[in-house]
Amino acid sequence: MPGIQLDMPAAAAAAKQKYTQRRFNLLCYPDNPLFAFITKNTDFGGENKVIGLRSAVPQGRGPTVAIAQAARTASIYNRFVVTRSFDYATATITGEAVKALKGDENALIEGLTKEIDGAIHVCMRSLAVQMYRNGGGARGQMVTTTSFTYPGTGGATISTGIATNVLQLTNISDTFNFEQGMWICTSADDGTGGAGVRSLVMNQITQVDRDNGLIFGAQNWNVTGAVTGDFLFQGGPGVGSDYNAMVKGLAAWLPLQPPASTDNFFGVNRSVDSRYYGCRSVGGGAPIEETCVDIATKICAQGGNPDHLFVAPTDWAAIIKALSTKSVYPRDKVAPNDEPSIGFRAFELEGPKGPIKVISDINCPKGTGYMLQMDTWALESLGEAPMILDEDGLIMLRSPNADAYDTRIGYYANVTCEAPIWNGVATW
Repeated sequence: MPGIQLDMPAAAAAAKQKYTQRRFNLLCYPDNPLFAFITKNTDFGGENKVIGLRSAVPQGRGPTVAIAQAARTASIYNRFVVTRSFDYATATITGEAVKALKGDENALIEGLTKEIDGAIHVCMRSLAVQMYRNGGGARGQMVTTTSFTYPGTGGATISTGIATNVLQLTNISDTFNFEQGMWICTSADDGTGGAGVRSLVMNQITQVDRDNGLIFGAQNWNVTGAVTGDFLFQGGPGVGSDYNAMVKGLAAWLPLQPPASTDNFFGVNRSVDSRYYGCRSVGGGAPIEETCVDIATKICAQGGNPDHLFVAPTDWAAIIKALSTKSVYPRDKVAPNDEPSIGFRAFELEGPKGPIKVISDINCPKGTGYMLQMDTWALESLGEAPMILDEDGLIMLRSPNADAYDTRIGYYANVTCEAPIWNGVATW
């Protein structure tokens, strides 16, 4: 009887109608402030995107015309030739579930959208994490110690390290980057050193202790060939990993150390002029609020006008505690231009050129802050990032090797900066 049975194409079409751009924003923005605020250009076509910069103006001057003519030079121009990185997530609904729910239109569509929402979340979290990173793909690094004592009176001591199934992370905030079920492999470097992963034999995460920075594997970590102190990468067992394959985020554009003389960042050797790699301030034990003032002052001295400081939640708390008796300007909510209904709690620091909004972002590594002039940054993508990959018009595809239907989520994108020197990184 017509209308009683809902077939898969009809259910997929109904589900697709729910995924307007606004819905994508609502799914992606709340826990990812940097992604929410960054300008999004979705017309990244062609092979690359060229970002041109001038690092020096003509230097022909002197107290006489003859001296000026003798000293003359041309302006120095350079350009970053930015290419796209790729990232994918999949959602699956089994043939059995489709069959069982065919008589209930709402249940089938709800089942589809629940799985698609999950895939969007995974893909978005990957992008949001890597927007702070250097493109190498590392999600964290293990400590070199082989035991951990739980804090508090009577805290037990457990063995950790590669000979156990428990790893402690060097940066506790990196636990946000790991989830139950992830497959993990390891490398001697952070994805930019060229060593590659040690093995495509991977360990699967079974437990995450976010209070203490511990991740537990289904097996001992030496199954991956891990060596103490290794970096950790997500991957697919026996297939591949994120190693050196992700977007070039803030840590790539604003490195903690000046680039080496052999630097080649999107075709530019940035070592010749810090205008290509931004400002930095190392607190070295100084009060966190003083380090924030220092980096703001450096950026403004170079002609920048920073307006946002992104920090980890615990660092956000430390700054506001430090300023509790000083001049600080509260803001109830700041919102991205394209979605004013979504807001983030912020307060303002007074910078040399005006107020700077301080925003907590779980994706920012603890102990590091990024002070940005947001109109110099963009997320350049070919289409939306992320998006449902349905160029053939099909939101659901029959799986070729299973009784199931798949949806693919992904993006083709990279982060760009038109004026690195008007931005900076601080550590404390």
